[in-house]
Amino acid sequence: MIDNNNSMEIDKGYIIDFIKPKITGPYIDFGSDTDWLLSEVPGGVCIDASKSLMEKEKAKGLNGISGRGTNLSEPIQEKHSETAVLLGILKQYVNWEKIIDEALRVSEKVIGVNPVPASKWGVIRGDVKSVIYQEDLVEYIKLYKNLQISFEDMKYDMYYFEIRNGLKFKHGHD
Repeated sequence: MIDNNNSMEIDKGYIIDFIKPKITGPYIDFGSDTDWLLSEVPGGVCIDASKSLMEKEKAKGLNGISGRGTNLSEPIQEKHSETAVLLGILKQYVNWEKIIDEALRVSEKVIGVNPVPASKWGVIRGDVKSVIYQEDLVEYIKLYKNLQISFEDMKYDMYYFEIRNGLKFKHGHD
């Protein structure tokens, strides 16, 4: 993605290469951002509030569900997938905790990419509603039992986070 307002380039290939080995089993992509992850990493389903985006994804043969990432109880039952992927979606919500809650409800682990608070790329795109410090994520998951969180620095003023849930995803009829 090239941001014409600041000549800042965010290499989607870098993000996919970074995230791909961290996705295990079936996954849910929260906020698909025009399907670039689903096109590259098989075995996923995306959730996005844009019905027109979901129609385009279905036309491409991709698995998409129209819905908001803050309440998936109708289309997705508990522990639906092994991995929930949150690529830059947390910053788009004032109540980002609801996204974390739903991701933990439907998956064994949650992985994501978020801009560091001083990053310009999210602000330039105009979709930042919340600044999420790593300390904020750590404090929030302390409300849960049996969760582990880890972080890794990335290029483009982003950080990777991974939250592991103590509940296990059941494959098929296990």
